[in-house]
Amino acid sequence: MMYLAEHSEEGFHKARQVYEKGAFSRSFATLKLDKELPDVVHQYTKVSGITIDAVPVKGEILRSAQKGAKIIDVLYDTDDADAATVGCKVGGNPEPVFDGCE
Repeated sequence: MMYLAEHSEEGFHKARQVYEKGAFSRSFATLKLDKELPDVVHQYTKVSGITIDAVPVKGEILRSAQKGAKIIDVLYDTDDADAATVGCKVGGNPEPVFDGCE
């Protein structure tokens, strides 16, 4: 791993973050809803929708949202093929890419 090759405390920290959280994982969108949630939506609840460009997307609720909330965070479902095309690359990535995260 390139960060371990730095032989520094900072390099070790970066490598550990990637190991624990993944470098291209945890891509999520913060959604602002038109209406308040009628009930609690629990973490890991599977959801799906359509992007503004009419592309179907799937994911799961990142953090539980309380009844009445108008903002939810949805963790995108990605597979190995998506990892190369998803613009949002966060998680433990020491050089996160936020393009496409919202």
